[in-house]
Amino acid sequence: MSSAPGVYQPYSPLNKNSLESESQNLRHVSLPAPPQNNNNDHSQRSSYQNLKEEIQKLQQENERLKQENERLTMQIITQQHFGNALNTGWSDDDIYNSVNLRADIAKLGDSLNYITSLKFKNEIVINKPNALQLMTKYKCRSAESMKHAHEDVDIFNTNLPTGIDLKQVLKAALQRHLVESILDLIKVYLEAALKRTENITDEHALEAHIIKLTNDLIIRMTDLSIFRIGNDDLTKKLPVKLRQQIAASLGARAFIQNDNKNPFLEKSTAKVINLLNECRTINNVQKNQDIATKARAVVVEVIRVFYFALYTQDPVPDMIFYEAGDPVNFELMEGAFDPNEIENLEVEVCYFPVIGTDLNNSERKLFRKAQVLTVQKASRQNLATVSSRKKSNV
Repeated sequence: MSSAPGVYQPYSPLNKNSLESESQNLRHVSLPAPPQNNNNDHSQRSSYQNLKEEIQKLQQENERLKQENERLTMQIITQQHFGNALNTGWSDDDIYNSVNLRADIAKLGDSLNYITSLKFKNEIVINKPNALQLMTKYKCRSAESMKHAHEDVDIFNTNLPTGIDLKQVLKAALQRHLVESILDLIKVYLEAALKRTENITDEHALEAHIIKLTNDLIIRMTDLSIFRIGNDDLTKKLPVKLRQQIAASLGARAFIQNDNKNPFLEKSTAKVINLLNECRTINNVQKNQDIATKARAVVVEVIRVFYFALYTQDPVPDMIFYEAGDPVNFELMEGAFDPNEIENLEVEVCYFPVIGTDLNNSERKLFRKAQVLTVQKASRQNLATVSSRKKSNV
């Protein structure tokens, strides 16, 4: 039955029997005898030669189609045997598809905003030396200039003529500091866990052993695809699938125990709370308890997103923090700035990294833009004057 004009027809491999039959027909096509003409009719000889060449081309095309059919047939058989094993994407129902991953990243950003908040009225005290030291670590020039302001000047509650809010700068620096510190903690912990014991059944070293065994297996499977001969696509895709599936499992279960008292999480949560308290103190017991509970969740979310969830993607997204003084790039950054003024702006502090693939390419895939605070380029030169003026007025 013929299909209606314009209706899309799914592609299917050519029928093998029909191809072989067609091939046999082409092989047995008998060429007409060369024209016998005492007058050496050039036109007839040319026609004969053209016909001969056309038949040869048809035979070659028929052979190519046979080979293509065999390849597609093998591909279908492989897919029937291995199902989704060759597919490195995630379906709409999977928790690690790109939409859900973007939502998880945004949720982490909200959690970081909450625990670094400095808006608790009359209940928060900022430790000026430690706060300025942290901002200086990230080369926030507003902080570098304010370091020399008179000690009696409350620089965190003063409206600077430059429009820079030092509380916002401190909050941003704290967020970046927490993310980097948690990632350092997990890296050190996993490395120490592998050195501490060779017992693969050690419960507290479970995640470390899984990561090590997975990486070893990925290396061996990659070697198999390079140094051993075969026509299957599965062997080439398997290292990626292993990484994705193991990362997904770890993202769902790593460090979560029945008693809710994993030693690493307990230690990391205490470290995060200490980092916060070094820069500010909240004089409210209930809010401190709330922050402590949320801090544990932040540790879990940072590890889940940056250490596991990103590795469920193919290719693995890049994660980049921009530095103070970098030019503002509207395509890769978000912040409270006017896109029409970016030529006059630069980064004061980047508090959440840009996450995506092919970041330098117009075809990039973004999971989240970098979150940045910006300043007018001229403001950096003016801050030293502001600081000196404040010191002389005290």
